[in-house]
Amino acid sequence: TSTTSAATRRLTITVNASSFPRCSRGKLLAFTVMVNRLVAALVVLVFPLLAEAFSPAAAFYIFAGTALSTLVFYRFAVPETSGLTLEAIQRGELGGGAGPRRRPKDAERLPDEGTVEV
Repeated sequence: TSTTSAATRRLTITVNASSFPRCSRGKLLAFTVMVNRLVAALVVLVFPLLAEAFSPAAAFYIFAGTALSTLVFYRFAVPETSGLTLEAIQRGELGGGAGPRRRPKDAERLPDEGTVEV
């Protein structure tokens, strides 16, 4: 598990670092790492209790159900932001907030790969 933890920890930091604006990146990245570690500690503490109360398989399915419900929440409640700049997202150019994944036609977009803007 230490290999998996080391690999996913780096990925989490890389993804989060590119998601935050430069003016507050350090503080927000520190906060997300703290939350990540606290949740990992919570899982380590709670899993044996659930495994003893029910069974190891039931404890696994409880955590798998939590992960699945998170995936469903992301799919239906978090708006699509691919191709938008962080500045456009901060200005709220998401096209109606949470809901179906759509983007307004006039939102600021990142340039396509292979094209050069002059």
